[in-house]
Amino acid sequence: MDLRALDRRAVEDTVRLCSDITADQLRLPTPCADWTLYGLLRHMTSQHLGFAAAARGEVPDLAVWDSGDLGDDPAGAYRAAAAQALAAFADPQATERSVELTELRRTLPGGVALAFHFIDYLVHGWDVRATLGLPRDLDPELVDAALRLFANAGTAPTTSPLRIPFAKPLPVADDAPPLDRLLARVGRRADWS
Repeated sequence: MDLRALDRRAVEDTVRLCSDITADQLRLPTPCADWTLYGLLRHMTSQHLGFAAAARGEVPDLAVWDSGDLGDDPAGAYRAAAAQALAAFADPQATERSVELTELRRTLPGGVALAFHFIDYLVHGWDVRATLGLPRDLDPELVDAALRLFANAGTAPTTSPLRIPFAKPLPVADDAPPLDRLLARVGRRADWS
């Protein structure tokens, strides 16, 4: 599995989705509890900046993880932050070193941090699609990769850094479609509206 390529595809999809967001849409509710689309976009921007700093080998202050300023051009701010994260993870050393994810208060292998970044942006891409009323289908290859990463991470919160930042998993049938299983795994309902 080429995790860098998967992450790039997931992030570039969110950049495309966010490029046409209007000011009125920024007030829409999202599947992320208590966040409007503006709040979600600010969170996504901030997370890119935090991941980028960590992937570069920095120990980012906790404030970096909440520093996404959307200014007068939310789409442009998001695009710039996404580019920083993709550039940082493109460095081969980013997955070879331990990285400090200050927000999680954890030092993790760089490859695990990249896996989290990938899943985070794949799921937030779905959040944006759902918010904007766009088709919610995600690339099946990306969904399958995310499910495999979760399966390999274990289930106990103390051993699974991929589990901590997401909402509590929801029940879902074992034979549910892969996307429904992924969404339930991160506390989202596929039929959110």
